[in-house]
Amino acid sequence: MRCLPGIPTDGQAVLDNASSVPVYWMPSAYGGAKPSDPGDRIPPPTLSGHRASGPAGGDGLAPRTPATTGRPARARDRRPTNQTTPERPTMTTTPSRPVFPPGLGLSAVEVLTTTRAVRRRLDLTRPVPREVIEECVRVAAQAPSGRNRQRWDFVFVEDAATRAAVADIWRRGLAVPPAGIEGPQYSRMNFGSREWTRIRISLDHLAEHLHEVPLLLIPCLRVGSRAELSTVRGQAGAWGSVIPAFWSFMLAAREHGLGTAWTTCHLSYEREMAELLGLPYDTVVQVALTPVAYTIGTDFKPGPRAEPGAFVHWDRW
Repeated sequence: MRCLPGIPTDGQAVLDNASSVPVYWMPSAYGGAKPSDPGDRIPPPTLSGHRASGPAGGDGLAPRTPATTGRPARARDRRPTNQTTPERPTMTTTPSRPVFPPGLGLSAVEVLTTTRAVRRRLDLTRPVPREVIEECVRVAAQAPSGRNRQRWDFVFVEDAATRAAVADIWRRGLAVPPAGIEGPQYSRMNFGSREWTRIRISLDHLAEHLHEVPLLLIPCLRVGSRAELSTVRGQAGAWGSVIPAFWSFMLAAREHGLGTAWTTCHLSYEREMAELLGLPYDTVVQVALTPVAYTIGTDFKPGPRAEPGAFVHWDRW
C-alpha cells in the first residue's frame, strides 16, 4: 500500500497497487490538504500496461521483422527504420493479475441476477475485514470510465460515532421527497403490490439499524466544478465514470458473501454530509450510499422484473 499524494496519512487514504482506486477510511478522509488545493491535484491516470516504452521498438518486445514465408509485409513491418515510436505514458503502478480469495463460486450470470438490495438480512455483528473490501475494490477498478480518467473515490465509514452521524443524515433524507420532481413519475413498480410492501418494510428496517451496519460506503466523483453537471452531456459523462465502478464493487461484494443496497436519500443533505466527512464539496460530488455487511444466508434469487418486450425497442421508439 502507498499513500495517495496530497492527502495526509491520518485519513488513511490508500491507493492499492492492484486497483488504482483511492480508498478512504473515515473519519478523517480529507483531513488537511484537500485534493482540490493547488499543487495537490492528482494527475489524471493514464493507460496501463499496453505498450511500455523500451529499446525494443516501444512495446517491450523484440523488434518485429517481416516474415520470410512469402506473405506481403504488413504496414507495421514497412515502417521507416528511422521512425521512432513515441513513448506512451504508463500507470504509476505495475499491472498484475489480481489473486482473489475464495468466494461463493457464483457464475457471472448468478452474480448479475442475484445481487439484490439487502436491507433486512445484513449481519450487524460480524466485522468486515479490510482485506475483503480491498479485493472488491480491485474489481471495481476495472470498470470503464470516460477517457480512463478514473475519477472515482470510495469513502468507507467504519468508526461507530461517524456511522451514527451519517445514519442520522440519511434518515432525514429518507423523510424528504427529492427536490425538483413535479407531476406523476413513470414507474414499472406497482406501489399497491405485495412486492412494494416488502420493499417498504425492509427499508424501514434498514433505517432503524443503519448505524449498526459494520461499514458504510459513499462513492464520490471528482469534478473541476459542479458546473460540469449543468448539462445532460456533462451529467452522462460524469455519472458514467463512477456508477459502473460502484456497481462492480457491489457485484464483487455479492461474490464474497457481502450485502449492499443502493440508496441516494442522503443527497438531500449532501453538503451537510460533506462537512461531516471532510469532503471538498465544490470538487467532490457524492453519488450514493450503501451499507456493507455479511449477509445472513447467501441464497438470493433473481427479483421480479418487467419482460424485455415492455422496454426493448428496435430501430425507433
